[in-house]
Amino acid sequence: MAEKQIVVDDALINYIDLNPEASKALVFLHGWQSNAAVWNGVLEKLKNNPVRLLALDFPGFGQSPMPKQAWGVGEYAAMVKKLIEKQELKDVILVGHSFGGRVAIKLAAAHPEMVQKLVLVDAAGFRNEKIINKLKILAAKTVKPLFALPVLKQLKEAAYRAVGANDYAAAGPMRAIFVKTINEDLSGYLPKITAQTLLIWGGKDKETLLAFGQVMNRLIPNSKLVVLEGAGHFSFIDEPEKFTELIHGLL
Repeated sequence: MAEKQIVVDDALINYIDLNPEASKALVFLHGWQSNAAVWNGVLEKLKNNPVRLLALDFPGFGQSPMPKQAWGVGEYAAMVKKLIEKQELKDVILVGHSFGGRVAIKLAAAHPEMVQKLVLVDAAGFRNEKIINKLKILAAKTVKPLFALPVLKQLKEAAYRAVGANDYAAAGPMRAIFVKTINEDLSGYLPKITAQTLLIWGGKDKETLLAFGQVMNRLIPNSKLVVLEGAGHFSFIDEPEKFTELIHGLL
């Protein structure tokens, strides 16, 4: 896949860009602990359509450097907005997976004129009380000076994983961004989305449960939920043929 780079404000963004001459554009936003390359299989199946395909590495992911401050969902959404404007993209179909779904929700709700259609794939968007509470409990029980010793850092990481906070454990320098992200509940933005919205969910998703998709379907006015029964959190990888067929239906 042909990778390019662009500067949006002070952020250097690495991205994949196929069929740049096409007028209609599909913009793909990846999830946490991921990058633009996760969409390669989908892009390969869609590349012969007369549509521009653009998948980016969010700042702090893939080949895009970390932002200078701890960004929240709003800053990521603002960056995508400016990238769309800078690339002069029209008739945008915005596709967001998991964390990318959070960003897509906020952008589509705040700037409906920029998003013609919205695809939310196993999307996050609700405040994850389960992880937040577990992290608080762990912090209260942790003797911080002990864990500060270099030799015991691995024990600290194992403790986070033990309470089911794998993303936090793996976030490293991105932890401030991760915490800021999961503390934000986007429920209030969902009814403000006016774009035709397709919700694609893995029936076996254990990260963002199908119940999340069902709630989003109720809250987003012009939305449809399609469940890929055999798929998990990465439904577009688990069921690539069915997923791309659904995307084709939007073109």
